[in-house]
Amino acid sequence: MPLQSKIASVDVHLVETPVKGNFADSTRKVETIGFVVVLVKTNDGRTGLGITYHEVGGEAIRECINVDIAPRILGRSPMETEQLYDENFAYMRGVGRKGLAFCAYSAIDIALWDLKGQILGLPLFRLLPAFSRCGKVRAWLQ
Repeated sequence: MPLQSKIASVDVHLVETPVKGNFADSTRKVETIGFVVVLVKTNDGRTGLGITYHEVGGEAIRECINVDIAPRILGRSPMETEQLYDENFAYMRGVGRKGLAFCAYSAIDIALWDLKGQILGLPLFRLLPAFSRCGKVRAWLQ
């Protein structure tokens, strides 16, 4: 039963590679590109996958997840995506409303939505409010 599914563990992995060539913006050269890969596992054997990008600070993102976020979500239902977001947003807003803390939570949030789709047996796009209102999701580029 979906409501009995509980978050049992959070595993964080860093994957990065040096950038070859001249990759830069107007202020600095980018030396590495990396990803923080998060696996949120449930007591009933499901695994949700979340990823966030980084150029620097991968270790800090990992520590933020391990020390500040994971303990707050262990034992909770992965179906509580909105409630967990609200609670963690309120908890972390003292360190800013962007940056490493929210990169860290975004990977957790993506993994929770992945789990929610698995539990409900639905592709993620069907869980989006826009789809439920009109039966399709509009895409745009800026």
